[in-house]
Amino acid sequence: MRRILGSLCGVLFFILPASLTGKNDYLEFYDLQARLSPDTTESVPDTSSLILQSDLHIQQRLDNLVNTFKRGVTPDNTSISVFDISTNTYIYRHNEKELMAPASCMKLLTAVTALDRMGENYVFCDSLLMKGEVDENGTLHGSLILKMDDDPLFWDFNEWAKAVQQRGVKRVEGNIIMNLARCDTLRPHYTDKPWDIQYHKLPLMLKGERFIKRTFMQTLARRGIRVNENPFDIDDPNLNEYWTKVATDHFNDPMFDLNSMMRRIALDQLSSGTECIAATHNPILKVLTPMLIYSSNIKAESIFYHLDNVYSNFWQIHSQYDKSPHEVERFLKEKMGVDTKKENFVINDGSGLSPANRVNSDFLVRLLLWAYNNRPIRDIFIRESLAVPGVKGRTGSLKTRMSLGYTRGRIMCKTGTLVTTGNSSLAGYAKGLNGHWYAFSIMHRDTPVWNARDFQDRVCREIIR
Repeated sequence: MRRILGSLCGVLFFILPASLTGKNDYLEFYDLQARLSPDTTESVPDTSSLILQSDLHIQQRLDNLVNTFKRGVTPDNTSISVFDISTNTYIYRHNEKELMAPASCMKLLTAVTALDRMGENYVFCDSLLMKGEVDENGTLHGSLILKMDDDPLFWDFNEWAKAVQQRGVKRVEGNIIMNLARCDTLRPHYTDKPWDIQYHKLPLMLKGERFIKRTFMQTLARRGIRVNENPFDIDDPNLNEYWTKVATDHFNDPMFDLNSMMRRIALDQLSSGTECIAATHNPILKVLTPMLIYSSNIKAESIFYHLDNVYSNFWQIHSQYDKSPHEVERFLKEKMGVDTKKENFVINDGSGLSPANRVNSDFLVRLLLWAYNNRPIRDIFIRESLAVPGVKGRTGSLKTRMSLGYTRGRIMCKTGTLVTTGNSSLAGYAKGLNGHWYAFSIMHRDTPVWNARDFQDRVCREIIR
């Protein structure tokens, strides 16, 4: 009899909230935008007394959960912050100022900064330019110029080599000019675990100038196009003679970079006579969406250092890690008034792989609230770029978590896990059965990952119901 009653209670636990919210809401996630997106034009009735009572119930349930949940999850190693957006009040906080490693929830900061700095319509643009004449033998007397963004979605030059071949080029007698937004290779922070990013799988544009140029020339060779670089094939004969003498005079000078010098000369000549023969365009959302939903570390690092290179104007190498603020830190200070030094935050990377990163759950909620109040970013997060339990194409790193019952389709969040250090986190938005929107953040340290995830899922259920 006890087993039968227990089974009935378990069934009611999942079915009752579904009946309260409507069968379609429970069974089908047929219109996320219409059902869950906040509507600022909708008139809201005065339900202040109900709101206070609802928040009080959530506070009591969460407090009980924190103090009674066992299996490796302790109150001292847990940090929680929950904010009711609909009433503009914090409804629960526990160790919210405790500094912990956010793991992959750091990607939320990377994404928000990228959308603020670059905008939702930003496009990575890569193009192949050709300058010069092709003679009757198929020899290009001139230059092929690669004008490349540090595009994490650019993988090979096959189509570009085909475009060169279609111009009748069989041989290049001149320059291969590299005009790259990023010349060095993507490097991990020295505190990262070396196995966390498979650097042999880096996108082409993140492998460094020498590798990129070699790959381009090899791709041309597979098409039967030979390259005989002649760096002094310059339009102006006077410059040719002058720079030949300069290069000869500085032959033994270790500080003299002939390649950089010739690149500058060639780029100065691109003001006329060039033709774009191939191009690719990749919108930033094609990078941010898999970065957040599937927690792509490589995409997060590429965006993080793209922001540094383009907006902070310094190249990320090991010696500079601790000398210059990252662009995400500049964003925090300028837009949110958060001084990372005063709050003792540590931001080493954009993916959260560094176990030395330090923020707190209160900060993650503040970041989510800033994003929520920025309508374009809010819509991108809620409608397409955060993981959602139980929704095909949106589960991402959540997998089977919270995929059944009334949590299905009502959580938009980012997961974070560092197994080796016992750090686990979950942060995002929740749409309660009472119609309220919540921003929440849960962080753990020195906690078994599976137990921490079970605890996080229970917190989400308590917030929603």
